[in-house]
Amino acid sequence: MRAFYKILSFSLLVLITQTSIAQSTSSQTRYVFAPDSTLFIDGTSTIHDWTCDINKSSGAFVAGFQAASATLKFESGSFTVEIEDIDCGKGSMNKKMRKALGGNKATNMTFKLASATTTSTADRTFSALLKGTLTMAGVTKPIDLSTSGKLLANNQVQLEGSVALVMSDFSIDPPTALLGTLHTGDKVTIRFNVVAHPE
Repeated sequence: MRAFYKILSFSLLVLITQTSIAQSTSSQTRYVFAPDSTLFIDGTSTIHDWTCDINKSSGAFVAGFQAASATLKFESGSFTVEIEDIDCGKGSMNKKMRKALGGNKATNMTFKLASATTTSTADRTFSALLKGTLTMAGVTKPIDLSTSGKLLANNQVQLEGSVALVMSDFSIDPPTALLGTLHTGDKVTIRFNVVAHPE
């Protein structure tokens, strides 16, 4: 009889644990970036600073809602930037930047998520460290994206952040112009403010 009660107690403990885990993280949901999400590339040069708009991008991620911490548990994700739709405000700069980022062969830049850590910062807001790889000009490198997140109405999610990159790390020669008198800096920053909605 004592053995029976031990087995019963153990079974109840397993059931409670499984129920607790199931309640702490909901089923996974696929979120898709909204068309009005904004991304920019900021850089410097020997004459002036510059910013390029990323007009065409797409992305999605899979995550589950963690009720205990009111954050998302990211499982997978990626986003892609179409290089031919990068707009730096001037035709000559567009051509040179697209050529540099594409490396004469790539048509897009792609980030793929490998792992993520999220921490609740306030009611319906959180910070997230997204670790993954960025492929640019045909070269793939590991990068970390520090982001701030917010849970919006209608189950939408806002992610905002930036990451500094060194172009030469991706075998990219910083563009030049004006017969070589203008040199862009090797370091650029990609800024993003995206809103994603459940698919």
